[in-house]
Amino acid sequence: MPSISNYVIAEKEIEFVNGLKNSQGFIHGDFYPGNILINKNSMIAIDFDKAGRGPKLLDAAASYASLEFPKSLWPLNLSQKERKLAQEKFLMRYCRLNNLNFQKTKEKLNKVLIKIFLDAIYFSGVLLFDGWKEIDMRTKRDFSNKIKDLFLKVREYLPYVKKY
Repeated sequence: MPSISNYVIAEKEIEFVNGLKNSQGFIHGDFYPGNILINKNSMIAIDFDKAGRGPKLLDAAASYASLEFPKSLWPLNLSQKERKLAQEKFLMRYCRLNNLNFQKTKEKLNKVLIKIFLDAIYFSGVLLFDGWKEIDMRTKRDFSNKIKDLFLKVREYLPYVKKY
């Protein structure tokens, strides 16, 4: 996967992730639409195997990010306008329910989104590298494209992070 080396993010560009340790709380750890069951009267979160202490905004960021994961990973049929509207409504509701300032929360959320995409790169790599030798070239190419798309997503959010 030599082409991926062009998308590697320098350590200094993600030092802010360490700052997330200062805002810890109980989190689900794998909160995305696939882990939410909905019926007429309620919503129930499932799959708590990654639950524990972590950045408070991590679960909200995971839900927010699930709307914009690259199509190579999560093919949603939303236009960019529909996705942005859904994200804004979600974040406004989240802020209202938690009595948070929308603008400040959005700034913090942008930093956590980078962590979400970096985690997706890591977990995708762990799952696939175990069997890398046995995988055909087409699957390897698809995987490389998914990783590239995730790195591009991280780079998309880097401008929102204040200079360090």
